[in-house]
Amino acid sequence: MPSARSSSLLPPTALLLTAFAGAQSPPVAPEGVTAPGAPLAIEEVAVGGLLRASLDHSSDEVYEASGERLSAVRFQDAQLWFTARSGIFDVRVMAKAADSFGFPPSTPGDVDAPEVRDAWVRANIADGWNVYAGKYKCPLVASANVDYGVLMMIDRTRIGQLFSMEGAYQPGAAITYDNDRFHAKLAIQNGADGIIDAYGVVARAEYKVGVGAAFREGAYGSPDGFNATFGLGYFNDGSQIGGDDFGSAVAFDTYATLGAFSLHGEVLDMDEQLAGMAVGNLGEDATAYSATAGYRLDSDLEFAVRYQDLGNQADATLVGVGVNYYLSGHNAKLQFNASQFDEGDRDGVLLQLGLTVGFGKRL
Repeated sequence: MPSARSSSLLPPTALLLTAFAGAQSPPVAPEGVTAPGAPLAIEEVAVGGLLRASLDHSSDEVYEASGERLSAVRFQDAQLWFTARSGIFDVRVMAKAADSFGFPPSTPGDVDAPEVRDAWVRANIADGWNVYAGKYKCPLVASANVDYGVLMMIDRTRIGQLFSMEGAYQPGAAITYDNDRFHAKLAIQNGADGIIDAYGVVARAEYKVGVGAAFREGAYGSPDGFNATFGLGYFNDGSQIGGDDFGSAVAFDTYATLGAFSLHGEVLDMDEQLAGMAVGNLGEDATAYSATAGYRLDSDLEFAVRYQDLGNQADATLVGVGVNYYLSGHNAKLQFNASQFDEGDRDGVLLQLGLTVGFGKRL
């Protein structure tokens, strides 16, 4: 489902607020009769935002396309979100005005016009069963699904990036099932070709131990004991891009915490079509993987080390270390990352000093 296209943005937050708050008086109906067009009775509203930015400095080799080293402030996130609940329905709208990655350095990292990424309605249709409709992120891998504000390092893993960038947010519908140990979802989205005939499909299943661990990276805030989430997913997008299907993949991942220790591992096995789109392979499939280990020294300090292999023909690898200093948990934290990139004859170092500030309030 990820694609490189962008869409024009007219944030519907104001429209949703009007609809739920009932800015116009509903028609008067006889007692005991619901008037046509009456707004849903709102039960809960929350608004919030997230700002993530970093001061980045690189060696020349990493950014050789420009012929100069990187030395700049870059924004990973500048977003606002809104949620509401009424009866069996939940609504979420999220707009982003910044989206950049250290690797690959394909975006300027500036704040731009906001773009709506999430705009969906969820309905609880039975015990444990929910259906979604609207625009949402391709839900294949845990590293893409974890929220932007609770990342262990400044950048997601490269696998997580592939399924959380702009083109991964697409209109569609999904059904999910949850119980104490098991989560499953089936999602259908427009796919990389937009409104043309093919669709993107994701099926994913997760098994939880303890309370699970896939809703955050690292061990900060994790309860005592062993907690883990094991996930398995399948992705297929039949969109015709350059005469070929966009591609398919199978993913396996696990997030686990044990006291102060955390571990995240993932494998993405791509066919040759998706490998060409995602990691630049020519006529070959690819198996990318990553492993991240963390240790929380105390309530304010957490360390991480990460290794990634893109599995491409250029043998690209990325090794990084990170330190998180929590000013107010994940809501306000400082991050320092140092990453070594190696791809054939091209290698180099990127240093990043990042700040995350998140906020939210129930109204």
